[in-house]
Amino acid sequence: HVSDEYGGNVREVTFRSLCHSPLCPPDTAVTELQHASFSNDKRNLIYETKQQAHDVPFGSYFEQIHCRWSLRTTSSSTCQVDVKIGVNMKKWCILQSKIKSGATEEYRREVCKILEAASDYTVKAESNGPNREDIVVTSSA
Repeated sequence: HVSDEYGGNVREVTFRSLCHSPLCPPDTAVTELQHASFSNDKRNLIYETKQQAHDVPFGSYFEQIHCRWSLRTTSSSTCQVDVKIGVNMKKWCILQSKIKSGATEEYRREVCKILEAASDYTVKAESNGPNREDIVVTSSA
């Protein structure tokens, strides 16, 4: 729905997500708050998510997993994507660094899959589109 308070659109989504950590169950319920907004010139899109996993060990210790996608049009046929991921802890625990690194790494893998799927779709959708070598997906943890 349109958000007067935050600008852009906001929605809450609930789903089940696979969990690859040995400390977690095979899957977990997740609530995700999503916020998307365009700049006035429609050349920049900010897409933010806040995820809360409900039935993972130590889930009450960390607030949420935050992710911010910044997409910027750089020409009529290209864009730049910057993705930032963070985990906010509510209280300290002995596994804090493992929780942060595990959640960040898992989310990073998902972001890479999304970007790969998007670039595959773009190459297939445009018969005159760029060669596969022209699309670069980089990642930094």
